[in-house]
Amino acid sequence: MDGHHIIVWLIIGLIAGSIAGRVVAGGGFGCLGDTIVGLAGDWCVKSTAIDGVRLGYRVTVPLALTRFVGLNPGDAAAAVEQMADAGVMLIASG
Repeated sequence: MDGHHIIVWLIIGLIAGSIAGRVVAGGGFGCLGDTIVGLAGDWCVKSTAIDGVRLGYRVTVPLALTRFVGLNPGDAAAAVEQMADAGVMLIASG
């Protein structure tokens, strides 16, 4: 990869990072905002959402787009309760 391509990729990275930072900070574009979805609702999604609220972000978790691992019975319900208690906006599924 020559110097020109590296500069192009750096510029793309700066723009993408700037946009991502704006979205995460609550300055979304149109319908984009601080929405977190994932495949481990009772682990990664929960931790990320709660951390976001603690950092002052407005965080939304659409439960219909989130899957829970559920290693133990009640894990999903406990994760949803912990997110709600932390101030995460939860959008009910269905």
